[in-house]
Amino acid sequence: MTDFSRRDWLCSVGIGVAGAALGAVEVRRALRDTPRPLADSGVLPPVSPVSPVSTPVPSLATEASAQGPRAYPPPRPVDRELVLSLTNPIAVGTALGALVVTDVFGLHRGAACLAVRAPGGRRVQVDICKRDAAPDGPQPMARTKRYDLFLANATPSAPGMGADVTNGLRRLAAVIEGNEHQLATLPLLTLRERWQQYPDESYMLLFGA
Repeated sequence: MTDFSRRDWLCSVGIGVAGAALGAVEVRRALRDTPRPLADSGVLPPVSPVSPVSTPVPSLATEASAQGPRAYPPPRPVDRELVLSLTNPIAVGTALGALVVTDVFGLHRGAACLAVRAPGGRRVQVDICKRDAAPDGPQPMARTKRYDLFLANATPSAPGMGADVTNGLRRLAAVIEGNEHQLATLPLLTLRERWQQYPDESYMLLFGA
């Protein structure tokens, strides 16, 4: 083999070795950059923290404590007119002895509801229910032939609920009794029927009293 041929052969071999070496480097780089399966790598990807899902169960107690008293929708005009017809000519601002009418709400959970201001400034809700003819029924503050009058947010023995309140409610009952024979009986419940039909519900429409 001539010197020229040997040089050509050695040059060819060197280029081939260099190419093989370069190819091996590229293969190793490609293998390094290729994502490996979790089973091979042994490394788990980071997991984002997940907050527990909580579904609150609404309740009357939760609403009252977290959001304040529930706001009931305003009474339908037809219901309010029924109550005003029953108490006519009594309306907001009318004095019943020492009591003053402050609100006429309408029908709510089987009663006709209105509110009065008692001596001392306390506002009291008056619920007009159907008369309970049973001798062992709850005793109302005042009574007509068809209806019983109760206090929703006070008892007769509570401070400020003395003779002035009793007399005021009797005046209201006298007005109702003068109107009730001219009107159809309102679709009301007795107090005990309200307890049975709405055992877990609030009867109050008057808040902040």
